[in-house]
Amino acid sequence: MKKSVWKDHTGMTDVTAEMGARVSSWLRREYPANAEKLVAKRFGAAPVTVQKWLAGRLPDHKNLAKMAREWGWRFVAFVNEPAVARPYDDAAVARRLAAVEAEAAALRQEVIYAAMVRREADLVLDRSRGALHASGSGMAGTPRPAAGQTAPVATPVTAPPPAGRVGS
Repeated sequence: MKKSVWKDHTGMTDVTAEMGARVSSWLRREYPANAEKLVAKRFGAAPVTVQKWLAGRLPDHKNLAKMAREWGWRFVAFVNEPAVARPYDDAAVARRLAAVEAEAAALRQEVIYAAMVRREADLVLDRSRGALHASGSGMAGTPRPAAGQTAPVATPVTAPPPAGRVGS
């Protein structure tokens, strides 16, 4: 079985070592004088155990839970930050942002093009309706509407499918 490359000679990982150092820092800040004695009394731990915590050793889960109840989410966030933090890669984020911006620009162009095509189609349809009305007869074979009435709308004729395509 291979040994983990993340463990040092004490068996602690880089993350747990950092978390232990943070617990030690927190304890020293909370108990600036007589830390060993006061922490041992508060958490019911042996003084030798508290010495290890103050030296940077990460407490066991039961004692960490007691500390979390004592100091709340600020303690939990402070101690666990090394375990959940992800290295921030500026170059990777910049590349991803550039790709997303390029995609957004392409989508904007598609929307503009689709709007232009729609506008042109509407103009063509309006012209064809206007030509039918201007001819004086409306649709072929349909009498011109009386004053105050609207003419029936011509149903556009669809073009046959392109050659070589079967069905739709």
